[in-house]
Amino acid sequence: MLNINAVNALADLLDNLPAEAETGFNMMYYNRVLDHSYMQVDTHVEHECGTVCCIAGWAVMYLQEGDQPLRETPAKRELHHLPRGKAREILGLTEHQTRQLFEPMDYDALNLDWYSVTPKQAAKVLRHLATTSVVDWTIIH
Repeated sequence: MLNINAVNALADLLDNLPAEAETGFNMMYYNRVLDHSYMQVDTHVEHECGTVCCIAGWAVMYLQEGDQPLRETPAKRELHHLPRGKAREILGLTEHQTRQLFEPMDYDALNLDWYSVTPKQAAKVLRHLATTSVVDWTIIH
């Protein structure tokens, strides 16, 4: 079942990231060490988990289960552990929602530049998800 509190907490977090953190947000890849052929991603917002801080990466680093979903400090993650499964669990997503939110470039025919998606755009998609239970990336066009 969709955890609306956690989804909204993640949207608030992404909406309020400092400008310097936006350079570490990347919706095209989970992990910067998996493939060195893609666009250079030098920063990963000081997280030691190896993610480039996509929506799933931010969820795993800063959300927790319970009444207060937002952590004050980032969680410790293993370097090669992909965040998809844990983020799905914390956010209460279905498999379909998980694919649409974390891997939209693989399942939609949208013509978006996934490297250029900003945290504020991701927050907008998350708020729409919390309201409708639907992941819709077309709202950021």
